[in-house]
Amino acid sequence: MFIKYNLFGIIWAFVILGLTTIPVPEMPDQEWMQLFSIDKLAHFGVFAIQTLLLIVGYHKQNRWSFLRAFPVLTAIGSTILYGLVIEIIQLTLPSRSFEWFDLVADAIGSGIGTGLFYLIYKL
Repeated sequence: MFIKYNLFGIIWAFVILGLTTIPVPEMPDQEWMQLFSIDKLAHFGVFAIQTLLLIVGYHKQNRWSFLRAFPVLTAIGSTILYGLVIEIIQLTLPSRSFEWFDLVADAIGSGIGTGLFYLIYKL
């Protein structure tokens, strides 16, 4: 049942991994205003979707009671942790690097996904 209800979240996690590990041209240094760049907006979007999918999947599954009881907290935590893991993976890749602003954008996206969940499901 876990896979059934979380399949879209798992697939989306692989999409994020693919998008964040492909080689890219050299990017300029980040400043605080870069938090509102197209790259960061993409982070907001993909991690908002990831969090939304995980909240729904965790809430619907019945294999692990903790996930069912606390779908929002576990989805936010796992999404932000996943963003951190991706940033660490990027340290090992050519033309990629660890960026704190990406992690901040991932966390903001996770918050947006949580808000979307509450708007859609009216909980």
